[in-house]
Amino acid sequence: MELASVTRKEYEDFLTRAAEEGRGQWREVIRAWREQAGPNPLWGYNPPQMPLRLAFLLSYLRAQGLVAPEASTEVLEILRAFSDLRSAMGQDFAKVRAETRDLGLPVFVNIFYIPLLARTIDLQRKVGDLSPEDLAWLEQLLPDTVNVVFAHPEWGAMNRAILRSEGLMLAAQVLPRHPDAPRWRRMAEIIADDNLDRWEIEDATTYHPVWLVHFSRYLELTGQLERLQRPPLRWYLDYFVELIAPHGTVPDFGDGEWRSTWFLLVAVFELAARELRDGRYKWVAARIFRSCRENGTLEKLTPSDVASHLVFAHQWCDDTVALQEPDTPSKDLDELIAKKVVFRNGWSPKSTYLLLNYRDEGDWGWLDRQYLRDTISVEEEKMHHGHADENSVVFLMSEGALLLHDAGYRSDLPSGRFGAYRADYFHNRLVVRAEKLDRDQDVYELLRNSGAYRPVRTKRIDFARLKKIDYSRTRVEDDRLGYTWDRIVVYRKEAGDFVVVDAFAPTRDDYFTPACLWHTQVVLERGDNYILGGYTHMFDEKLPDSRRLLVQFLDVEPGRRRGVFEIERHYDKEWCFYEAFPSHFLAGRWTIFVTRLVPVESSANVENELGRARLLQTSWNDAAVALTFGEGTAEPSEWLVVKLDLERERLRENVRPRYTFESGAVTAGPITTDAHLAHVWRDASGLSFSATVVTELRWKDRTIFQVPLSTFGLQLDGQPDREGRAKWRLWEDTVTED
Repeated sequence: MELASVTRKEYEDFLTRAAEEGRGQWREVIRAWREQAGPNPLWGYNPPQMPLRLAFLLSYLRAQGLVAPEASTEVLEILRAFSDLRSAMGQDFAKVRAETRDLGLPVFVNIFYIPLLARTIDLQRKVGDLSPEDLAWLEQLLPDTVNVVFAHPEWGAMNRAILRSEGLMLAAQVLPRHPDAPRWRRMAEIIADDNLDRWEIEDATTYHPVWLVHFSRYLELTGQLERLQRPPLRWYLDYFVELIAPHGTVPDFGDGEWRSTWFLLVAVFELAARELRDGRYKWVAARIFRSCRENGTLEKLTPSDVASHLVFAHQWCDDTVALQEPDTPSKDLDELIAKKVVFRNGWSPKSTYLLLNYRDEGDWGWLDRQYLRDTISVEEEKMHHGHADENSVVFLMSEGALLLHDAGYRSDLPSGRFGAYRADYFHNRLVVRAEKLDRDQDVYELLRNSGAYRPVRTKRIDFARLKKIDYSRTRVEDDRLGYTWDRIVVYRKEAGDFVVVDAFAPTRDDYFTPACLWHTQVVLERGDNYILGGYTHMFDEKLPDSRRLLVQFLDVEPGRRRGVFEIERHYDKEWCFYEAFPSHFLAGRWTIFVTRLVPVESSANVENELGRARLLQTSWNDAAVALTFGEGTAEPSEWLVVKLDLERERLRENVRPRYTFESGAVTAGPITTDAHLAHVWRDASGLSFSATVVTELRWKDRTIFQVPLSTFGLQLDGQPDREGRAKWRLWEDTVTED
C-alpha cells in the first residue's frame, strides 16, 4: 500500500487521544513514585517525567483551542502535585549534593525537563486561563531549575549541550525581566556556538535525534532556521534519510535501543520538509510515524509522553508539501563523518537491508571529547555514546524479518559488567586479543575484560555498485594491539545473500587470537560450520518470522575453533556463534575468515544452501581470496576474486606506474587478473565480468579485458619515459565465450 503523508489533523487526533488517556493516569503515576521515592544516581532528585509532559501537552492543546479551559486548571493541579513530590525526599535531601546544597531543591534537577516547564509557562500566559497569582507561582518554579545548570554546563557538539542551550534560552525569553536572564542567555549562546555549523561528536541512534530536535528548537527560538539549509545540518538530514531501514526508522547503533527516540525524528523531518520543501523528508516523517506509533520502547513511555514530543510534529507539519519516496540504492554514507555503508534493494518494508558501521571516534571535536573524558564516567564509550563497533554489521533485515541486530545501550550505570553492551565482543565483528587462547580455555573467558574502549582508526578502502553485486571494503587499524583488519562485504543482489571476508594481518610477529563473532537471539539449527538463527521479538513487539538467517563459515584451515556461547545483549539472552583462530602469526601475513550470510525462508532446507559457495585456491595464497558459486557438485557459474594485500603489486623501483600486470596478477581457477576485485559469471547471454582497479582480466588463456598502453612521462630522477597501463576505476562487459 502506498504511504500517505501524516496530516496536521492526524497529529491532532493522536495528541488529543493521548492527553485524554494521560488525564486518567497522572495521579497514579504521582502516587506510585512517591511510594518508592529515592535518590537517582544521575540527577539525585528525579521525579517522574509523565506528569510534567502531560502538563505541557495540555497547555499546547489549550493554546490550539483543542481542549476546554478546565484543562488549564488541571495543568495547575498537576504541577502543584509534581512540585510537592520534593517532600518525599526529606527535608535535608537538598544538602546531599553540591549543586543543590546552597540553592535548595528545585522542582526538578533533570535538564531534559527545563524546556517543558518553560514552554508550559509561556503557553499558559498566552491562553490566559489562570489567575495572575497562579501564573506567578508557576513562574517562580523555573529560575532554580535553570540555575542548577551552571553547576555543570556541559558543552560541545552533542545532545546534552544543545539541550541546555534550548532550556537556557527559553528561560531567558519567558522570564526576560528576571535578574539572571542575561546570564542565562549568554550561557545559551556560548554552549550553542559549539554546535553551529559544526559536526556532532556522537555516534548513537538514541542521541542523534535528541541533538537534532533540540538544535532545531533552539534555532527557531533565535530566528536561525535558515541554518537548516547549510552544511552540516542539511547533511545530517540526508544522512538519516539514507539510514531508514525496512522496519521504518533508523536502526539502533551505538547507544541505541529498538525504535528509540523515533518520535523526535518525526518532528525534525516535518520541520525539514516545511523549511526545505523536500518531499523525501515528508516521506520519512510519515514512514517513521506509521511504523512506530503502535510499538513500545524499553522505557514503556505512555502515549502522553510520546505526544509531548509529537507536539512539534503537529506544530511544524505543512500539509502542502508533497511526499516523495527516496529511491537511492546501496550507498556508502560518507567516509569522513558517518562512516557507514547501507546495502539495500529497495525502500519497502520487505526490502533487504544491511548496515555496516565503520565509524571511529574521528579527528574533529577533540576538545569536546576530552572534556567529557575528564568529567563523566565513559570508559566503555567511543566518544561520545559510541560503541567499539568499528566494521560491525549492526543490522540486517529481509522480507520484514530481523536477522542481525546491534547490542543495545547498556545494562547498568555507567555501563555494565564487562562493558555491556559497548565492548567489541558484543558486536558482529572480528575481535582480536593479543594472547593465544589455550586449547582448553573458553573463548568467552578470553574475550571478556572491563570493556574499556580502545581507540582505533578506520578508513574506507573501496565501495562500488556493480551489475550483480554491491561491495564495500573498510579497514580498522589498531596501533595498540598491532594489527590491520579489512572487512569486505559483497552483496549478491539476485541471490539476496552476503559474503563477508574478514582479513587479519598483524604488524608484528606474535601470538594473537582473532575471533569472528555473529550474534542471534534464537538458534534453530546448528552444525560445525553453520547456524540457522534470527530474532523473534524486541521488547514486547513480536517480529515476523518469514525469514531466518544462515550463518556459514567457509574456511577449513586446521586450528580453527568454532562454537556458540550464551551472552546478554539488548536486555535479553542471545547466542554468539564464533570462529576463533588462536596461533602465532607473522607480521604482514593475511589470515581470512569467510562468512556467508544467507536469508532463507523459514521452511527452507539448510542442506541445500551449504554447498553453494566454496573457497578456491589462489596463486597469492593468503594474500587473496577466491570463491565459486553454483549448485551442489555442478560446474560453478560464478567466480569472485578479491586481493587482500594491496601493497604486494607495487614495484621496488620508484617509477610510474609503480606496478605492472605481472606484479599484480592473481590466478584463481580460470581467472587471472590484477583487479582489486573481479566478479565473473556465466549465463545465457555469455561470459560477463565486473572488475575494479584493473588493467587486465584473463579467462583461461584468453584476455577478455585490457587497458590500452599509455606513455608515462615526468619520471623521477631523470629516468626516461615509460610505457604502462593506467588502472581503470572499474569496468563491466559481456563477451562471447569460445
